[in-house]
Amino acid sequence: MSARSLPGIGLAVLAIGLILPSCDSSGSRLSFPADFLWGAASSAHQIEGNNTNSDLWDWETRFEERSGLAANSYVLYDQDAELARTLNLDVYRFSIEWARVEPARDTWSDEAIAHYRDVLTSLIRRGIRPAVTLHHFTNPKWIYDIGPDPWESPEMVEEFEEYARRMAHEFGARVDLWMPWNEPNVYAVGAYGLGRFPPGRFGLLSPTEKLVPVVMRNVIEAHIRAYRAIHETDKIDADGDGAAALVGVAQSTMAVEPADPAQPDHVVAADRWARFWNWLFLDAVARGDFDEDLALDEDVDRPDWAGSLDFVGVNYYSRMKVLPQPGLMGPLAVLPCFSDDQVSAVAAVIGTLGCPEPTLEKTDTGWEIYPEGFRDVVLQAWRRYGLPIVVTENGIADAAGDKRASYTLRHLEALHQAMEEGADVRGYWYWSLIDNYEWGSFKPRFGLFRVEYENDFRRVLTPGGEVYAEVAESDSIP
Repeated sequence: MSARSLPGIGLAVLAIGLILPSCDSSGSRLSFPADFLWGAASSAHQIEGNNTNSDLWDWETRFEERSGLAANSYVLYDQDAELARTLNLDVYRFSIEWARVEPARDTWSDEAIAHYRDVLTSLIRRGIRPAVTLHHFTNPKWIYDIGPDPWESPEMVEEFEEYARRMAHEFGARVDLWMPWNEPNVYAVGAYGLGRFPPGRFGLLSPTEKLVPVVMRNVIEAHIRAYRAIHETDKIDADGDGAAALVGVAQSTMAVEPADPAQPDHVVAADRWARFWNWLFLDAVARGDFDEDLALDEDVDRPDWAGSLDFVGVNYYSRMKVLPQPGLMGPLAVLPCFSDDQVSAVAAVIGTLGCPEPTLEKTDTGWEIYPEGFRDVVLQAWRRYGLPIVVTENGIADAAGDKRASYTLRHLEALHQAMEEGADVRGYWYWSLIDNYEWGSFKPRFGLFRVEYENDFRRVLTPGGEVYAEVAESDSIP
């Protein structure tokens, strides 16, 4: 088992001083702490294939392409674990598919549970620490028995708690790093705000009616109940670092900037959007501040919610510029500048209504390459919560493979700068280990390994993957 660990806040047995990176004696490399956790990430629906019990399976008829066999990782998981080992990784973040382990309500699949136990064993015997996500955008089909808009019902909170408790019971002896949610803001807005995911509701224009006070409230409560259930159930320290369970979240963040920094109303608009997108969920689960009316008052409305986070997972890809727009999206009154954003094509249409044309180099998905914003977001998260930071996703869609190495090194340099300025960052997990199904298309290529879908899903190391393996081995970057 890897000796690297992610100490938690408030655990005396794990208390350590903040270790800052430094250049070596030649000044030619930037060094990271020896216990820094290098990793890569994925999600079940995007790589496993044939996820027929999930609500997204039938929904995919609306997309350009269907997931089908995806990257066939449900079969090739052992091969993928070996790929992670060859990259010198300490951690592999993946998700358990709720629709597989609980295919019918209150009915658990021994076969699926045994499968994920095998996945965990495959990683652990290679010295790779598993980090498990429980919800990565997909749900079991049976939740629609609860109602046509299931996450508007408090029943979903109870069901999710039960699911989290069962997973902690089944896998706690093998898992210490847990994330009940991947990008809860993207899921809530995508499914109940922009119609991207099932059930396809469009509530973003009036977010204080149901999107925030109902859907987001239930998502937040589901995380908090899952946090408590995992800590109550997982009492086994799987890797010997003194912590049986550390529970965080993989939160989608953006570097939010005013379209015109010289205009005070633009600055205020950018602050409103950042507090809604980046911090609303985190404020609730870390500080008990649930801003359901989007008044931006930072009152501690739910002190009983506070402290339901052991680390902050930051997913970062790009920046967003914002204009003030009275009457748009309720009290937010903003116009975000989307650029082929992953949340919804609808958002891209909104972005044509007045934002300036971005000038930065872009990825294959049209997202601006902006590592400076990465530094800013990490520092903001650290200063806002004082919790350990883990970069749970950062990566580039780069089919040609000629930008990935540069992108990764530039973002690691920005991360290093944030650490030098005091941010307590414990790890960096690249998205993604292998190419995957990007919620409607196989065209975006994020993988450190390229998947040859027409050649028995052969995995081929990319130049960016080679460079990342060198970084992980040396704990340093040029």
